[in-house]
Amino acid sequence: MRRKSNILPRTCFYLVLILITAIFLFPVYMIFVSSLKTQMEIFTSPFSLPKSIEFSNYIRAWERIDFDRVLLNSFIMTSIPIIGLIILGSMAAYVCARNQSKIVNMIFTLFVSCIIVPFHTAMTPLVKFMSTLRLSDKLFG
Repeated sequence: MRRKSNILPRTCFYLVLILITAIFLFPVYMIFVSSLKTQMEIFTSPFSLPKSIEFSNYIRAWERIDFDRVLLNSFIMTSIPIIGLIILGSMAAYVCARNQSKIVNMIFTLFVSCIIVPFHTAMTPLVKFMSTLRLSDKLFG
């Protein structure tokens, strides 16, 4: 009996989750579909499927920006910090899990409190600082 009474709330919960997922994925879908259209098709019928698939937009974007270099820079600038973060994070997690002293608990609380701080709160001053040093739009900036 308990199982039957649980079906309706669970169904409603999953329907709400599906709706939220659709709302978040709709812009991604629109960007992808629009990337396969000509400019005229985008302006005349933005919500329809493309009449003919155009890959010229991708070719033009690849040629206009030096995409090879940009992709390599992005790979270098993300892979090195991620590897370092995995190594340091796993070592810190090991210490936090094995030691139960007050200092380790304070450090763990500091880690958790840093997660709570919104990303933009730390990123905005950092971008201004990097611009002041003229390091923005550079490989190591």
